[in-house]
Amino acid sequence: MIWDIVTHGGQTITTKTKIVRITYKQKWPAYNAAQTEEKERFIVLLDALCKLIDQPAQHMGRPRLPLADMIFACVYKVYSCFSSRRFMSDLREAHTKEHIVQAAHYNSLIRYMADPALTETLSKL
Repeated sequence: MIWDIVTHGGQTITTKTKIVRITYKQKWPAYNAAQTEEKERFIVLLDALCKLIDQPAQHMGRPRLPLADMIFACVYKVYSCFSSRRFMSDLREAHTKEHIVQAAHYNSLIRYMADPALTETLSKL
């Protein structure tokens, strides 16, 4: 119950509001399955999306990291909610499972995440 007390023109008005809580039945087996498989399914989906990214041509300078790998790493890092350093073990595991060709250094990951040029590619995914 919530009590509202309002004073208006020297008169006090008290109202009582009853809060009704709506509840829904939960399909626990489906909920549990979704929760326990979410990360694996996310990585497989992200891998498939990133495989569609073309590597832009480079004519000069130091070889760039594969764009598909960096997009995978950036999105996965945000999903993980870890700092860049703590995320490195997940990135190495993704490399071991061949989701990416190369596990980049966390400083490279931070630079790519700050690059506004990735916005267009991320929007297309």
